Amino acid sequence: MKFRKNLILLSFVFSLFAYSCRTTEYVIKYNKVYSPEKPQIMTDHSINVWEMVLVKGGNFSMGSFDGLEDESPQQDVFIGDFYIDKYEVTCYQYMLFCQATGRQRPQNWPNGHLSPVRYFEPVRYVTYHDAVAYAAWLGKTIPTEEQWEKAARGTDKRIYPWGNEWHDEFARTIEDRFSMPQNIGWFGNNSASPFGALDMAGNVFEWTSTWYNRYSGSAYQSEFFGSIVKVIRGGSFENSKELANTTYRGIAYPTIAYSNIGFRCVLIPRDRTDLPPSILLLPDGTIEW
Repeated sequence: MKFRKNLILLSFVFSLFAYSCRTTEYVIKYNKVYSPEKPQIMTDHSINVWEMVLVKGGNFSMGSFDGLEDESPQQDVFIGDFYIDKYEVTCYQYMLFCQATGRQRPQNWPNGHLSPVRYFEPVRYVTYHDAVAYAAWLGKTIPTEEQWEKAARGTDKRIYPWGNEWHDEFARTIEDRFSMPQNIGWFGNNSASPFGALDMAGNVFEWTSTWYNRYSGSAYQSEFFGSIVKVIRGGSFENSKELANTTYRGIAYPTIAYSNIGFRCVLIPRDRTDLPPSILLLPDGTIEW
């Protein structure tokens, strides 16, 4: 497989309730999974896996004059308000999606089943089209490259989501010598972007909806330009920290499921002042907020 760049393709033990085919409200918030019957302790962290953060609209500087050729030229880009998932989509969330819709499970789930030990890993081995289907199930979309970079970088041109200096203890990359990503939220606010999104450096690359092309004003040429590969962002546990900055543009074929690519979703606000506190999963697999 040809790629433009060198993209190299424990946990806590959790207990979780059995998924019911009945109409059931599931809310993960403040260490517990709430069902109509009983709550269960999930993790030492206060995590609501459905939480989204608001990225305020306005201009920001996209790209870099100091990075690779396809990251240049740096330019001002305007984006309107949007919400982005605070965390990468977890195996737990994707499991609910598969159960509700009959979608095929990722290939790294033995016999299609997932151990509770891995519920809060970011989901992997999902194609771009799988990610789009999951997002649509929740009434969301996959972020554009511009949305992803603004959510990770903010408006002050920072190199990493947390600032301009690399910190090994803020992200998981290949330098950590682990063969799997870390649970979401493990690094806490140390990994936070200016808007409060976590784990946007390392852990797993994330799909964007943008086809790989040159930036406006660039003379850079690539055989992959056009509707061939999607841009992926953020670096991963299988790649070096040099790829985990806010402007690096990885590429991947949208029909292939990779060991180091996951995703998060965005939602464009429509007459909403806040996001709903829970998600209602109906027996037919549809979603109500």
